[in-house]
Amino acid sequence: GGCRGKIERASRKLQKAQEEDLPRIQASIQQLEIVELPEVHRQVDMKLDDFELTAGAEQEREEMEDKAISAFRSPELSNLEWERDHLAIEINDTERAADSLGATISQLETSQRSYKVGQEHLLRALEHNNKYEDLENAPIAAPSPLDVLNNPHRHLHNSSRTEIFTSDGTKIVTIHHSNNGIADTTNDPPDVFHLDENGNIISTNFPCPNNCGYLVTWHKTHCCNACRRAAGLSYKNNPICHEERCEHKPLTSQPDAQLKLVNRQKLQQALVEASIQEDDAANRRYTEGRKEAKHAERILRQALASVSIFVRERHASVYSSVVNSTINQFPLGSPRGGCQCNQERKSNIQQELDVISSCLSHLQGQIVTLKELQTHLYQEAQNLKSRQEELTKRIEAEKSRILEDLRHRDFGGNVPCDLYHEHPAPSAPMEEDILRDMINCGTNIR
Repeated sequence: GGCRGKIERASRKLQKAQEEDLPRIQASIQQLEIVELPEVHRQVDMKLDDFELTAGAEQEREEMEDKAISAFRSPELSNLEWERDHLAIEINDTERAADSLGATISQLETSQRSYKVGQEHLLRALEHNNKYEDLENAPIAAPSPLDVLNNPHRHLHNSSRTEIFTSDGTKIVTIHHSNNGIADTTNDPPDVFHLDENGNIISTNFPCPNNCGYLVTWHKTHCCNACRRAAGLSYKNNPICHEERCEHKPLTSQPDAQLKLVNRQKLQQALVEASIQEDDAANRRYTEGRKEAKHAERILRQALASVSIFVRERHASVYSSVVNSTINQFPLGSPRGGCQCNQERKSNIQQELDVISSCLSHLQGQIVTLKELQTHLYQEAQNLKSRQEELTKRIEAEKSRILEDLRHRDFGGNVPCDLYHEHPAPSAPMEEDILRDMINCGTNIR
């Protein structure tokens, strides 16, 4: 029952809308389309026509003003316009010079960065050269048996000492230690010393550093004095090279002597390899540093050559100071590259570092000077623009004065041909103002 009532009420509302509301709405729409909308269109068209007439009149008024001013130009107006045009050229040149200085400053900063990179390479080259020099001139060699015995903590890593006294009054000292950090000698046997009752060395397990095949005994460093004098020459198992005091104890008499000899050879090989690596690293860094310094020098020359003629002529003193401070940055000679001894290379590296330090010092001053000049140029351009605005106002005032003078001038019936206009707009106010005197003289202006 509730649904049927809703349907009936909805049907009545629909019938009312169709019979009453819809015809009323249609009549309102027809009223808008026939009566009100055409009036709105007419008003819009009138506004558009007024706007077009106003715009056309304004344009024609400006054209007539320009023609009148051109015909009756005063010397003051000509001078003001010439000065304004000259200022426009001056402003353009000044701003372009300031912008070009920005590019020059950017190049100088790039050169500065390259110099710093080269300086870093040369500093690393100097470090590698010093390490190479230390390895060549004062290489880390195996300490002598006497040095190890008297001061083991100085020559060995993590050393520990044990002593055993024998029945004959002598003693055996054993020093245990870890590797020396240069080569892989973790299996290096302990150092063994056989001492008499006075502490003198009777025998050791140290092989003679001359690789003669004998052990170090009573001598501090070698098997005997003859072997020490023949250092660097190998006389293995050659009894002729040894003096009578040589004990002639072979390596096989001590079980660990052969292993110590192998470890010593490892140490010597490691020293040679480290020396070669440091030498190569020094040469490589030195070459890279010189390359970066040359690159920075080329950029610096290009930057100085790119300074505009405007700056060179208008600010000659500043430009001269920048160029003169750069002369010392281009040395007449440069250290040679290639293979060099460590002393020559060290001298050349230091010379390059001194030159780069001087260049960086001069570059910083040049960058600051050019930035100040750039700021000055931008400020100068701004001042010229302010002056240009003042000239524009004076020009407009002079034009207004000329037009006002024309409005009150009596041409005596003679109309200047320059003021003739074929199609003046009736709504243009300047036609009535400027041509009033001519119209009163009977001139027919179409």
